[in-house]
Order: sequence, then C-alpha cells, then structure tokens
Amino acid sequence: MEQQNLTKTKRKMANDMQPIIYGYRGNSIFNEDAVRVEYNESTKKLNGRIRPSSGRMDKCSAYDTSKGALPRDVIERPALLGHLSKERTGHRDQKPLSIITDLVLASSNEGQLVLDCFGGSGTTAEVCLRTNRQFITMELEPNNFEKIKVRLEDFNKSFSNETPFETEW
Repeated sequence: MEQQNLTKTKRKMANDMQPIIYGYRGNSIFNEDAVRVEYNESTKKLNGRIRPSSGRMDKCSAYDTSKGALPRDVIERPALLGHLSKERTGHRDQKPLSIITDLVLASSNEGQLVLDCFGGSGTTAEVCLRTNRQFITMELEPNNFEKIKVRLEDFNKSFSNETPFETEW
C-alpha cells in the first residue's frame, strides 16, 4: 500500500477566508462611524483630494479624511492562533472579538437586542455584554453551551444571583 503525503501543499495559496453572511432591511441600522478604518498612506498623501481619471490634479474634488474610510466587503483580522491566543475557547470555528465587535457596533444601538442563532463559543454574547446590548444566543451542542456559560461567567463576575442566560433544554 502506497503511503500518502499528508503534509500541506505549497503549490497554492492557503484558503483562509471565511464568509460571514448578513441580512438587512431598508430601515436597518448602520452606524458607519463605529466601524471606520484609517485611510492607507497613499490616500493620506492626497490630503482628501480625489484624482480624476484624467490624472489632472487641478480638477480634483476634496473629501474629508479625518473620520477614516468605511470598511470594504473584506474585513482583515489576524487569525486566532490556537493555544497562543487568550481569546481562544476551544471552539473549532471561533471568530475574533474584533470582527464581531465591529459587526455588532455597526448594526445595533446600545440597549437593543441582538440575536445569535449559532452561539458557538459565545463571542457575540460577550461582545453584547461589553457594548451594552441585550442578546439571545442559541447553541445546539451541550458542550458548546457549557463553554458559553463559563465564558460569560468569567467575563462578568458582577452578576449577583441572577445569570444572563437561560439554562433550560
């Protein structure tokens, strides 16, 4: 029997992009200032001037660069590096706090309710606690549900005798 080579191939780029699907209605909330990113160096050098396709700088129009740019449809964040990350909870598909924080801040206001139908590691629930949002999170796997409970208890020891989640199955 021939032995298979199980090492990672170096013939192509690694697939390290994960899609996040979202939906919205016409009257949905979008807090654009909560998720602005700093302009890159080449844009800063233009000092807010847009160069027209003709390339003539005398025909430029100016725009405000002080607030930063709206993010594009690709959000780049470093991956959670296994056991080296303090965020890591052991869930196989955990998202970084920074990505979920941006999504929650952009799409809800303080005090509003955020629904997470796939609780996973509890990142969305923790972000909601950090940003003063209410949340409902659901998780089918009992092991993951227990991890979420521990994560939220560790995050917020200030809850008196009440817990921020229901434990009924």
